[in-house]
Amino acid sequence: ENENFKTRYFKPMNSLNSNERLRLLEKKNSTLFSYFITTGALTNIGIKDLFTNFFTNLVEFGGVNQPAIIDCFEISELLESNEKLRQAVLEVIKTFDVGITGISTHKSKLVLSGPDDDQVLNKDLISFVHGNESTSFAIPLPYESEGTLKSASLLTPLLTLISDGGILIVDEIEMSKHPTIVRQLISNLEWLTKDNPEVQLIFTTHQPLLLEDRSKSQIFLTDKSDCINTEIYRLDDISGVRNDENFALKYLSGRYGAVPRGEVSLG
Repeated sequence: ENENFKTRYFKPMNSLNSNERLRLLEKKNSTLFSYFITTGALTNIGIKDLFTNFFTNLVEFGGVNQPAIIDCFEISELLESNEKLRQAVLEVIKTFDVGITGISTHKSKLVLSGPDDDQVLNKDLISFVHGNESTSFAIPLPYESEGTLKSASLLTPLLTLISDGGILIVDEIEMSKHPTIVRQLISNLEWLTKDNPEVQLIFTTHQPLLLEDRSKSQIFLTDKSDCINTEIYRLDDISGVRNDENFALKYLSGRYGAVPRGEVSLG
């Protein structure tokens, strides 16, 4: 701080027992710092203070796939109040070639059709503008496709991180989105964050196509080793793997392991 070192925390640590030492030796790709985080040895330091922002769609019991209407409320509130973020989201979404040409902050009430009467939800929502050279029209957020909404809900926190730094963890990033659009989305995010090393995107996927465009040190695979325990290993742990390989094709062929081994009998 101000070109001077300061001690954030000081406390003698207990010696590692034999089991902890073995765990440390087995983690060849893990830094000492990240290892101590996993063992809980740094819980008293206030580790969250190291990151200005942290977003995730994961909770203790797994991924949270919230209703699209909740996404609409959150997206509308963020984009209506932040012009810079609104323009950044628009520029990325336009590369998906889904016909969106603008974002209108002219807000409209949401009408919910019920069995007896239509009800007007007392919530203002912005719209995405669609069109071409000859015509254009605005579609309120709730009437957009789920893929468009999921893309926008992913972009809003990540683009928020670009200026301040932080981490975004996304479970099943391909959910409700075409694989080509997901690849474009990841490519855009990578380009937008290339000048800020303090921004990190970590995502899980069941889509082998998303292994392309990555390096072998960016890919982690999970495998059930004995139908009970799950093994996690990085692709460059496997001897002979090169960065110019077709990762998707070789993964599907079983070259890297971590593929389902179940067999289905139809009779």
